[in-house]
Amino acid sequence: MTQEPQKLKIQATHFLEDPIIESDGVLNIGIYMLLDEEEIGFTESRFYKTFWNLSMLKIRPNNRGKGYAKKLLEETCQRLWSKHLVPIYADALPQETTITQERLEKLYSNRGFIKIKGTIKPRMCLNPPSVIDT
Repeated sequence: MTQEPQKLKIQATHFLEDPIIESDGVLNIGIYMLLDEEEIGFTESRFYKTFWNLSMLKIRPNNRGKGYAKKLLEETCQRLWSKHLVPIYADALPQETTITQERLEKLYSNRGFIKIKGTIKPRMCLNPPSVIDT
């Protein structure tokens, strides 16, 4: 008996009612990765007029090492840029002890993020793709 292949689906949710920063007009976006209708990862991002801040990227422990973080990061960047084509800054500080800073920085740098020197906490930046007039 053959198993049906698992389906990968990514959904975007906009959090427009953040009571801490709603008065400042900051757009909050959560992007959730679902596998067979079960959430396996998510990102949280905020837009601040001239840049996006990707504050969190998480994949459930039993789904790590399968390329999902790379797919979720790629999807997140595309969706953020579809709204505002500005740089994306990422906090490259692991949220838990099972992820090393080196591993997280490698994930971001493989996507094109560059390390920002002289910051208190590890930060990386990805500039939007160039738009070429034809």
